[in-house]
Amino acid sequence: MGDYLKDKAKSTANKIWQMYKGKIIMVGLIVLLAILLLAFIVGIIITIMGIEEENSKYNPMLSYGFWWPIGSQEITTDEKGNEYAKDAPSAISITSDYKDRNPERPDHNGVDIGNLDIDGNPHSKNYGGIVPYHYIIASKDGSIITSHLSETAGEYIVIDHGNGIITKYMHMYEGSRRLEVGDTVKQGQIIGMMGTTGDSTGEHLHFQIELNGEVVDPLQYVSSEHPRGGVGIDIFDISISKEEFISCVSNYKKEDINYQNYMVEYAEDFYDICTEYEINPQLAFAHSCLETGYGSSDKVRTKNNYFGMGAYNENPDNASAYDTPGDSIRAYCDWIIDNATLGTSAYQANVQRTEELYEYNNILIGTPDTNLYVLYIRYAQLYQVHLEGKDGDPYYWSEVMYGERCNHSEGSPTTFQEQADYAVYTTNQRLNIIENIFGK
Repeated sequence: MGDYLKDKAKSTANKIWQMYKGKIIMVGLIVLLAILLLAFIVGIIITIMGIEEENSKYNPMLSYGFWWPIGSQEITTDEKGNEYAKDAPSAISITSDYKDRNPERPDHNGVDIGNLDIDGNPHSKNYGGIVPYHYIIASKDGSIITSHLSETAGEYIVIDHGNGIITKYMHMYEGSRRLEVGDTVKQGQIIGMMGTTGDSTGEHLHFQIELNGEVVDPLQYVSSEHPRGGVGIDIFDISISKEEFISCVSNYKKEDINYQNYMVEYAEDFYDICTEYEINPQLAFAHSCLETGYGSSDKVRTKNNYFGMGAYNENPDNASAYDTPGDSIRAYCDWIIDNATLGTSAYQANVQRTEELYEYNNILIGTPDTNLYVLYIRYAQLYQVHLEGKDGDPYYWSEVMYGERCNHSEGSPTTFQEQADYAVYTTNQRLNIIENIFGK
């Protein structure tokens, strides 16, 4: 009886399988595909989260003025004989991360940049013997407060940048330090070469940043994607609170200019309208401070024009008129979006202008949506010819930018170098206003 029932069950199961095997296989395949699709989607989400985490390190607000500390292979020399390596860095690979992301070295207070070149190969050259080819440069202007050979840090330099910020450069090649305590250093100036001195197991640069005596993540300040600055501030960053914005604006003082008194009255409108457009309100306010201060102030203000819209240096009274200050703010936000949106004619014109000028000042590189200097490169254009200055002397703002007059005759063409320098100068003015008002 038992065998009969077993045979009967097998027969019944076989009949059911023969009848429905196609459907069962189809369902199985669908389930398998669903599982694979789900795994694929989860993988994408994890990848995106990882990318977002990677990108979230870099904070354009903090990065104001800092450069990636590895120099280029191209060297230039100034009139004092100081050498600079300002172009694209020869090494960008991180071999040991900052402690917060480094479970193997939770006490690692900086990042280690390895000796691999941009193609992933170890890079050395014969220079009186085999020495590392990677030049170490000052991340920002400053003064040397430490320069010695340390048992642990090796050939070691510390630069004070002011405002409580210092940068440290460790394990440089033996004898490669170029500066001593008390020396001033300019951004991009070579301070040494990559090596493996001190407590080091291989050629690399240990790069460290401290703020008010506390170590911070260097990758919040420097980025291999934006190695030579140029970002300065995120055009679309609106992380500042309304309360902090209004407080900073209200506390800003400048004795010789009273335009801020007018704009403080509209600080709330500045914030509300800019955040509505998702435009950085600090950038908008700094731009307004600069342009309103330069314009024919009374007539510009009576036209509710706070951004110099339509007002050129030679005809500030011809500024566009707006019904309200809010309309002027909206017009500025529209201008930002038009110039920073890929595909617009304004965006392409900025890129074209950048291609003309970047070789004369390498901070002018990138696109309007990633580089504030490129965004303003057409807005802040120099006259095409030298103008008559004080006492009949020709000038092109050289007295302002360099503290001296140029020797060109009035009406002679301005050079690309002069135009590039002016674009950087005027953009830096905006950044300086942001730093003065908001402390960032």
